[in-house]
Amino acid sequence: MTDRELLEMAAKAAGLDVNLELNGTYSLWNEEFDCIQSVWNPLTDDGDALRLAVKLLIAIDPCDTWCIGASATIVLNGDSVDICEPQDGGDLCTATRRAIVRAAACIGESMK
Repeated sequence: MTDRELLEMAAKAAGLDVNLELNGTYSLWNEEFDCIQSVWNPLTDDGDALRLAVKLLIAIDPCDTWCIGASATIVLNGDSVDICEPQDGGDLCTATRRAIVRAAACIGESMK
């Protein structure tokens, strides 16, 4: 799944109205004021990722020993699902954000 697809599925899971702008950024749309509220990208923004995890009740472990990176756990159709995102020598925060978005995208996909 591409980053764009991950973000679209994650937004769907969270019930967010997210628009892809021409320059490749995602923006939250504020229906009340009929305008863009803010740029949204939980793959790159720690705050967006944490808000996504809290809203969708995603349990995160940014230092998981079985995964050597970050893992996110969700309950989907009554079953616990673990998403592992290896650190691969990179930034642990990046792996954690990606694990959160991948978990949210799983929830979004299940809503089809």
